Amino acid sequence: GTMFSEDQLVTYSPSQLAAWLDCPTAHHYSYTVGLRKKASTKALDKGTYYHELSHVYYHTLKMGLHKPGSDFLVNMMRSRIKSDLSRITPENILVVKSVSDMILNFVQFQSPKIDAKIKEILGVELELKVPVTTHKGRNVLLHGILDLLYRDVNGKIVVRDHKTQEIAEKFVEAMELCFQRIN
Repeated sequence: GTMFSEDQLVTYSPSQLAAWLDCPTAHHYSYTVGLRKKASTKALDKGTYYHELSHVYYHTLKMGLHKPGSDFLVNMMRSRIKSDLSRITPENILVVKSVSDMILNFVQFQSPKIDAKIKEILGVELELKVPVTTHKGRNVLLHGILDLLYRDVNGKIVVRDHKTQEIAEKFVEAMELCFQRIN
């Protein structure tokens, strides 16, 4: 493969691509000009905590010892949340309680349906860096974190994003559209 030094690359993450597809002007102000929302002063936000719990769940599911939504996995998640509640600061209690309701609902009711299609979990929270040279010679680094990579019962490789539940084809379509515009 083609190798580039880090200083030669323009880096695009899935979040950047999604922001650009949603609104190129907002993307420009956020990523080019650097105008961004101030980071939350809370130590914990819902998205971060949901991802953390999802990764715990899927790492355990990856071991192959329990079926999606099993009593073991539900109880494991309840224990983890209970432990988290005993260690957090008061301002984060509402975040943990809100996310715990979402994740327990997912583990108990949604995961047995959605994840029944998983034959093999290939990776959880995988960092992806792909250097690419566009047809105009521009060096671009596609960078992101794959929340979940698995092979389904039909042998298809699937990428899942916990926030959007989008699969690989949508991300590839977004990248192709962006490349058409940045080339």
